[in-house]
This record gives sequence, structure tokens and C-alpha cells, in this order.
Amino acid sequence: KKPWHAQSIAQLVTHYESEWFWKADKWDELDPLMGHIPFVDPNPNWESEKERIEKLSWWGSLAGKHGISADGKAWHFQPVGIIAFQKKGNQISITPSMLKKVFEGLHETSDKDDLLIEISSQINENAERYKLNTPLRLSHFFAQVRQEIGNTCNTLETDFTYSSANLKNCLAISLKIMQRQIFMGIKMSNMYHQKIR
Repeated sequence: KKPWHAQSIAQLVTHYESEWFWKADKWDELDPLMGHIPFVDPNPNWESEKERIEKLSWWGSLAGKHGISADGKAWHFQPVGIIAFQKKGNQISITPSMLKKVFEGLHETSDKDDLLIEISSQINENAERYKLNTPLRLSHFFAQVRQEIGNTCNTLETDFTYSSANLKNCLAISLKIMQRQIFMGIKMSNMYHQKIR
């Protein structure tokens, strides 16, 4: 009836007594609800059910052994929720401080922090969509971006019309600093690997 409620419960991780740990007094608390008053007005079906549950309760025979807690408490979680959480944990996560290592001209300043926050947010939001999902792809992406906007993240709006002279000039500059691009890509890849370890 309330799928949103089930969704939130699926994310719970609790440390509570296992249902496989037999405690007679805990089951006896249900006697009034089951219409059972011992020695006065017994409910034979409920008595049989409690005996059946006691036989199925295996925790007590292993309590204190093999890493099984003696108090019957265990961690309870929904496995699908944990897997989904771990999957999210493996997604690319770029931070403004990481971007400052790419744009080293911004390392000692906070002038463009808002821009770096927006860039990191957009990258994290769209990384999977544009397949920026490996350190190598990120390295290539940042090397290219770094080449295009420089070490101080100089953004410029343009209509994408360039003269042939400007294109030749850009190509010449690109060839001269291609080695720098490769270096920055390796640097970003190493930085990302250190972050996820």
C-alpha cells in the first residue's frame, strides 16, 4: 500500500535479537493474545506452536561459537538494499579539491570555487550517462578540458566560428603541449586511484 515506506525500511540496518534465538519468556508474552492462560485455560495449538518454534531455534546451540554472538543479537539488513548502496558507492565522485589539482592555477585561491562546485556536480551527475566511468576516460576528459580552458579554468562562451589562422594557431599550441596533456591525465588518474583506495 505504501511503497515509499517499504523503500525506507529496505534501507534499515539494525542490530537486534535474532528470531532464531529461543527465549521462552519472550514467546510467553504472546500468551494473552493467543488466548492461552497456562494451567487455567490452555491453548493446545499455541503450546504446540511454541514447542515447534523452540525446536527450530538453532542460535542457542551455536551461541558464543564460530562468531555467533552469545546474546542472540545479529545485524539485520535487506541484501538488495546493501547491493544497491554498494553500487552507488562505486560511482565516480569528483570533488572541487580534485579539480583544483587539474586546474593548478586555482590551488591557492577561492575565486572560482562556485564554478568548481558546479562543474564537479555536473560531472558526478552525468558521468555514467557520458561513460566517464573509468579512471582512463576521466584522465582523457580532464586532459582535454585542461587543454581547452587552461590551468585557471578560463571559460568562454562562443558561437564556434573560428578563422583558419586561429585554428592553425590552436593546432600548433596543441602539438607543443600534448606532452603536458598526457602528464595531467596520468596525474588525474593517479589521484583518482588514491581517492578510491
